[in-house]
Amino acid sequence: MTDTISVAIIDDEWDARSLVKLHLERHSRLQLVGEAEDGVEAEKLLQELRPDLIFLDIQMPGYNGIEILKRAVEIPHVIFITAYDDFAVKAFELNAIDYLLKPFTAQRFDQAVARATNRLVTPLTQEVVHQLIGQFKLKSENTYLKRLPYKHGNVTEYIDSNKLRYIKSADQYVEVYTEHQKYLIRQSLDQLEKQLSPDVFIRIHRSVIVRLSLIKAIQQDEFRRFQVILYSGEVLPLSQVRKPLLVAKLKAE
Repeated sequence: MTDTISVAIIDDEWDARSLVKLHLERHSRLQLVGEAEDGVEAEKLLQELRPDLIFLDIQMPGYNGIEILKRAVEIPHVIFITAYDDFAVKAFELNAIDYLLKPFTAQRFDQAVARATNRLVTPLTQEVVHQLIGQFKLKSENTYLKRLPYKHGNVTEYIDSNKLRYIKSADQYVEVYTEHQKYLIRQSLDQLEKQLSPDVFIRIHRSVIVRLSLIKAIQQDEFRRFQVILYSGEVLPLSQVRKPLLVAKLKAE
């Protein structure tokens, strides 16, 4: 295997392709060589470009991702991306390295890429296949932060994560907002992001994490900068690079 892995994305949704491209930017070894949004384009792409690895949606108009692979002369290595886990067993029979369930997190994407780089030349064993399939059935809610500790003086108060509305970075601290109070906590936004459930919270800017259910709308200001509007009327910044992930998650809500 060469140092560079050629990659293609096959998905009929522009937002989904943009999200994969956003995540790919963190992986210099993976080089995007093409995209396709239906079965006809996918067949042509696979024949002409012969990518090492493809990110493939299963449910698409025309014929689905499983059928695309069945029709391929050479089946590439595959990371499936889909909102359904019904095809997991069939997916691994067709050379799949991993199987991402939408909406997936950056951490989950990175795990799939790590498997791809490690196993691109090594067939998956049945034991590993069963382990991977089992992961899609796991419920991960219990692994995330339930209460956030807040120290003031000699007292440690615990903030219920269900009361968190949004969090802003403030130098070496974060400002944690609940409905009635703001807390200043010595912790980085990066650290806190890993502790919060990606099904409940989303980072919309390098300096802001917000509860998904509080988001009412996305808008652009007079300077064409993106913003998130909360049901409370509060306005938070939204970076252009993070907008595709937010749109994909709001669609999945």
